[in-house]
Amino acid sequence: MKKRIAVVSSERELLALNRMDTDKLTGGGELIVLCDFFTPNFEFDSKRITAVNSFDLVPDSELRMIEDRADFFARHWYGFDKSFGNSISFGGLSLGVVHETEFHAFFKKIFIMIKAVLNAYKKYNPELIMVNKNGSATQYIAALSKAKKINRVFQFDLPPVESYARNPNISTRKLSEIKKKLPAVWSELSSGFKGRGKKTIFIRSRGYFENLKQVLGQDSNLNIVSLDEFLLTRLLNPLKLLKFISIRKAMRSRFKKQFNRLMSSQAFRKRFVFEGVNFSNLMAVQFSQCAERDWPEFVFSITELAKVFKSQKPALVILWEDFVPFERICALLAKQAGTKSIVLMHGVFKSIVGGSDWIRGFCPLTADKIAVWGNRFKKDLVEHGVPGKDVIVTGAPRFDRLITKKVNRAAVRRELGIKPKERVVVLASSLDFNKRDLENIAVAVTARPENRLILRPHPLEDLSNFTWAGDKVEIRKKINLTDLLHASDAIIVKRSSVGLEAMILGKPVVVYGKRLPIKSIYDSDPVLRVRDATKLENLLSDALDGGKRRLLEKKMTKFVFDATFRQDGKATARVVELIKKML
Repeated sequence: MKKRIAVVSSERELLALNRMDTDKLTGGGELIVLCDFFTPNFEFDSKRITAVNSFDLVPDSELRMIEDRADFFARHWYGFDKSFGNSISFGGLSLGVVHETEFHAFFKKIFIMIKAVLNAYKKYNPELIMVNKNGSATQYIAALSKAKKINRVFQFDLPPVESYARNPNISTRKLSEIKKKLPAVWSELSSGFKGRGKKTIFIRSRGYFENLKQVLGQDSNLNIVSLDEFLLTRLLNPLKLLKFISIRKAMRSRFKKQFNRLMSSQAFRKRFVFEGVNFSNLMAVQFSQCAERDWPEFVFSITELAKVFKSQKPALVILWEDFVPFERICALLAKQAGTKSIVLMHGVFKSIVGGSDWIRGFCPLTADKIAVWGNRFKKDLVEHGVPGKDVIVTGAPRFDRLITKKVNRAAVRRELGIKPKERVVVLASSLDFNKRDLENIAVAVTARPENRLILRPHPLEDLSNFTWAGDKVEIRKKINLTDLLHASDAIIVKRSSVGLEAMILGKPVVVYGKRLPIKSIYDSDPVLRVRDATKLENLLSDALDGGKRRLLEKKMTKFVFDATFRQDGKATARVVELIKKML
């Protein structure tokens, strides 16, 4: 039977295709719809149309090669033309370095898509390749068809969509959040900036290390300045906002001129090549987004932060990570000022192959040191080139509450209305779960009447995304997570660190995913892994029933120590001791 391939770049395009005439799409044969690897799994109404994730067409050996090439381009693209590289330096910092991680994700996405289309072409030998002429996938196909002489391309027509949000940090919702926090923000800032004669510590915790901030704040010899509040007040000051608008206008114009010159250079035309495919046109689209949205903001942040570093003269900068742009600017300015810096691990490192790669973000380390939860994470970082002397095992401060907080499991279960013989399965949702995954999990878990499924949304998820849940799923966003874990009998995650918290409490963990991470924290013996929701029902029975559960608990004890060190409730104290040694 003849086959066609349609290449799409969003769920919106999938839905549009599902509404189109099947015979016209398939030409009487089959249609393989190749999706961007960030696009959710999808099932078409017609059995002649099959959605395939680009990720599934690229073997692990090619994915590792793609990671290396993406890493090379992310670190060097702005240096291909020295004049251009020098033109994007502000306050002694290169914007290319600041934006390294985001560009790594951009290049990785392009390379996976190029490889997936080439592999699909070999596998299916399609009579036609179809693509939305107003979608970003059109750029991949145009570059491929030119390089590989693929002439059987048809463009269907869907309305264009704005590819990125303007002014992403200045929204009505954000301003509303700032207004609520205003009294606390001014209080903390005013107390922080008065601490003359003390050793000043800048901390960017993003809500992960509030207990640590409190402990450090009790030391009369320390002056704690919150960079989180610095970010908030920057938007509240009308003069700063006007300055930002002025800088943004000037920088947009400047960056566009710089890049127009770069596009005419030989470096631009010849260096942006992967597998024989020149993707410089895609690079042009990406850069226009940087010039419009990101880089003017980076210039503003560098300018404002440099003033704070000069006036406060911090002795130490504490960060939750050092590869997100604002945090990287802080780490680079610290080096520039001769200030020590440290990253405190806040979440589980992700797989080298699956999704975004946090390990690569920390390698090389921009900050001077990184405090990690356990030896397992130290080993991962050292294997990726971070010097062992710069990686300190402290345990996880955020998990201290699991040990120090006394929870009455029976009382919590009564409050939740859980019957004595009911078995509670908690689904810790994350942003990389899709609607179909969640629906399939709900059906599998609740197939047995004694199972009760409670879904705990990710903090950034909108509850309106779960209107499909119905009676099968109970959604609890506001309940204390520690209480919920104590009340549970098993946990389902994808990559969330909630799974690690559950194992600390002796709860069996099931990791769900069609393509499970390689060399991730959850690729371990005591973790139950399942790729298909149809097998989830039996796997949960193994996790919840007597003999096999006791064996799991023994394995979890060893695993937890390797991953999170001693569970004595003193990880915060160890981090404080490390910070004071650095001072």
